[in-house]
Amino acid sequence: MNRGPTTSIGVSVGELSSPCLPIATAIFATVIAFLILLPPHHPKDGYMASIIDKHHLIDSEKQPKIVLVGGSNLAFGTDSNFLEIRTRTPVVNMGIHAGLGLKFMLDEVKASLKQGDVVLIVPEFEQFNGMAQGRLLQHLQVLAVAPSLLSESANFDRALAFAPELPGYLKRKLILYKTQLGSCIKNTVRRGKCKHEHLQTFNNPAFPPYSRNAFNAKGDVIAHLKMSPPGIADGLTIPNRADEKSVEILNSFHHYCLSKGVKTFICYASVPKSYFEKNAESAQQLALYVKKNIAIPAIASPRRYVLPDDCFFDTCYHLTKKGISYRMPLLAEDLGKALAY
Repeated sequence: MNRGPTTSIGVSVGELSSPCLPIATAIFATVIAFLILLPPHHPKDGYMASIIDKHHLIDSEKQPKIVLVGGSNLAFGTDSNFLEIRTRTPVVNMGIHAGLGLKFMLDEVKASLKQGDVVLIVPEFEQFNGMAQGRLLQHLQVLAVAPSLLSESANFDRALAFAPELPGYLKRKLILYKTQLGSCIKNTVRRGKCKHEHLQTFNNPAFPPYSRNAFNAKGDVIAHLKMSPPGIADGLTIPNRADEKSVEILNSFHHYCLSKGVKTFICYASVPKSYFEKNAESAQQLALYVKKNIAIPAIASPRRYVLPDDCFFDTCYHLTKKGISYRMPLLAEDLGKALAY
């Protein structure tokens, strides 16, 4: 009888694979799950853990309220107390990170909205095209600190969207573990105690602006306001249109809010002037596309919120104290006009 191809030690591939394949698959799946799900160092003190405090705030704030929904452009670029005084309405800043995606950020506030509330959506430009479902890393960080929030919004489409990011994420995490293990070994030899060094990340409580304690009671990051700006470390590409998924998500949220007696508006994020000018034509086309295809009205044009380059802290969305002082009067004026209609 033909047993099929054999290995170098004379064992049939069929004999090797039949009993071993399920075991090997289980081991591989366990390793992958371990690498993915092992939570970051001290996650309860990390930046993403602020989501716990923000949900407590939105659920405890009196009605009616203004809810700000967006990424870190809101976290690092808002004075909620100023907006609250100008609008005479309680303000809740839910902004944390663009990587959470429009779908998650809008879904997470639905249960806390009541009749008479106002939702101001301030997406980073990338969220209009390609980031509707968010990013794997940020969702895993939420999983580490507030798993119930993630399970409520989990779906197959989102899991499928994350699949291409998995190899890069695993590589990044292995490098992190290698770095931390090396630090631990070094400190064990030198001090007789295993203590690894912190890395500057969005989940690192050792870097003041990116920790849970960086936020004030309204959900605004304030830890960076007295720090010297390290300089803008990223670029900016403004899409000339919103993708179908983003349009679907925003329009669906609008209809949900209408059924609850909640008003919704869109505001464009503040970006540096030099970055915006390189994308000015795309920004104009995007605004026209949003006006035509998304039912949520925009309170102003993208150019309205363009600020001098020296108003930014470390990214093209994070504002300094000066930048916030420029942005907030514009936001209060535009939102006030929108609410007057």
